[in-house]
This record gives sequence, C-alpha cells and structure tokens, in this order.
Amino acid sequence: MHRVDVLLPTYNGEKFIEEQIKSLLNQTYKNINILIRDDGSEDETNSIIQRLAKIDDRIIIFTDTGRNLGLVSNVNFLLGISDAEYIMYCDQDDVWIENKIELLLEEMLRRETELNTHTPILIHSDCYVTDENLKIKGLFKGNKPMQYGLNKSLFKFYVQGASSLINKSLKEEIYPFINNVYLHDRYTHLCAEIMGFRFYVNQPLMNYRQHSSNLVGSSSFIKKLKNNFLAERFDFFQIEDRKLIESLFNEKYPKNKLLEGYLKITSQETSLLQKIKIMRCYNMSMRFKEFFIMIIKF
Repeated sequence: MHRVDVLLPTYNGEKFIEEQIKSLLNQTYKNINILIRDDGSEDETNSIIQRLAKIDDRIIIFTDTGRNLGLVSNVNFLLGISDAEYIMYCDQDDVWIENKIELLLEEMLRRETELNTHTPILIHSDCYVTDENLKIKGLFKGNKPMQYGLNKSLFKFYVQGASSLINKSLKEEIYPFINNVYLHDRYTHLCAEIMGFRFYVNQPLMNYRQHSSNLVGSSSFIKKLKNNFLAERFDFFQIEDRKLIESLFNEKYPKNKLLEGYLKITSQETSLLQKIKIMRCYNMSMRFKEFFIMIIKF
C-alpha cells in the first residue's frame, strides 16, 4: 500500500485538535502517518497530541526548541521531514470525512497512470463550510475549481490546502519554500499549474469549521464588502499575492509569460488599455468585482 503523510502543524488548538486527529485515525485508508509539529502552544494542545500518540503509533510528533515558526514555516518544516509518496496538508480545527484519503488517493493513482509518477500532480476536493458545532452552512467552492490552467488561477483562489493531496514529484518542485510564501496552499497550487497538473474532485470530503480563530476563512458577504470597498486602500489584487508571484517569476520561472503578464497587469506603470490587452492575449480570468476595481482606479 502507498503511504500517505498528513502534515498537521498545531498552535493553541486545544478546543478542536482531538476531534480532528480522531477523524484522521478513523479514515478508511489506514496506511498513513500524521506528522505533527507544535508551534509553541500555550494551551493544552501538546498534552492532547502526546496522549493520542501513545494510543496510535501513526502519530509522529517532532519537537525542536519550541520556537514559533509561524504556519507557513511550520508546514515547510514538516514537508522537509516527509519522505512519503503522497502528502496531504491538514488544519487542526477541521473534521475529515472518513473516506477522504481513499478517494483522493484513488484519483491521484488514476491520474499518475494517465501521465506518470514523475509529473507534479495536485488533487483537491470541495468541503462543507460549517459553524463551530459542525452545522453545515453550504459548500465552499462548488464547481468553480473546474476552470483549469494558470491563466484562470492568477486572480482567483481555487485550492484549499486542507483539501489537497500532492505527489512526491510536486513536493520536490515546491520544497523548500521560496521567499514571500504567505499561504502554502496558494504557492503549491501555482507551482502545480505551472509545472504539472491540478485535478478537482467535485465532492465535499471535509467539514471546514468556521470560528473566530480561523487564520483564513470563508468570510460573510458584509465582511468581504467592508474589506474590499470600505478600507482606506483597496485594489484588484492582493499585495501579498503579488509578492509571491514576483518571487515565483524571479526565483523559479523567469521565462513564464503568464507570470510576467500578471506582474505587468498589477503594475502601476502599466496603462489600463495595456492591462486589458494583456488579459485578452493570455485569456486571463478575473472576477467582475476585481475587474470593476481595476477600471475605477484609472
């Protein structure tokens, strides 16, 4: 059986971590390791994961000096530790549906048969958005991620890390992380679109718990409106995302015309007409909201 490593960075997650780990241990696919590094929690997270590790040896805890790396660097650390054929990202406060690993791995093996194991591949799925008590509010992405290609991804976010499975070839492409990686799933997604393939399983395989401590979440319409239109400065792209894409272009893919085009579109030195021409030339997708903001800024 193929081994799957589940990377679980933890930090002050005492409220939900046990339920999440148990959902991993109860997966129908059993040949997994759960790699955990706690990032200096000040609550009972460490005690909980240590207790569970004594019950199931598939839980492997890594300790260092107890320094706080932050989420992205913590994931990078765990990625470097893993030597499995297949790797999954995991958040500490979600709950996985019991056949999630089995279904995503089946899809990965099918795609590797069509292509080959040396091709970087990312498989991801949808999930249920829930409240703190796991009451389902709706689907997170629906059929939106069925739009494939880098030109459809530069201004849109399709991939949720905790819903993803990557193969070893993609791990070797993304590790170690480059500069300005602010979201590990965003970075992984873009590298997959550039150097390999991304495939979407249009099925919810996880309960994505929304609560006040979420680092990244599914904001309400009112919150999104406030963030985008009532802030002192708003734009049609995220500054952090531009820095990431600039690093991708400079450090890894300097000949990629789509990355170069994105940087020109998001540059203040490029005229509006030229921005639109570049978008049409590469058939780039942008939501109406962002397109409207781009227009009114000029």
